[in-house]
Amino acid sequence: MESQRIEIPSLVITASQLIFTGGVTGYLYQPQVWSFCLIGRVYLDSKDRFRSGRLIRTSNVLEFHDEYGYLVAVTASGSRYVLIDPDMSPDLSGRDESLVFGIRRLLS
Repeated sequence: MESQRIEIPSLVITASQLIFTGGVTGYLYQPQVWSFCLIGRVYLDSKDRFRSGRLIRTSNVLEFHDEYGYLVAVTASGSRYVLIDPDMSPDLSGRDESLVFGIRRLLS
């Protein structure tokens, strides 16, 4: 069985060299808001639940922190994800957009 090599985006590698307060569960690359969750490709999962590059949906996001110019999302399960190049366009499929607006406030 061949092992498939996963390329880690350079933006993820750059962020992974920083030490974030409270630690990091993983790095979500280009996450999108989905209801109160985030969907994105996870890299460097410290809990070894997901292989790098896998598309995941987080549990509900409880809060965000800004560190080193990155947003860190804290989820209901206690995970802490650093958001890399997030897509903050609103989900127009009728879902609650309050999470998007909360993130935009942090970015401004």
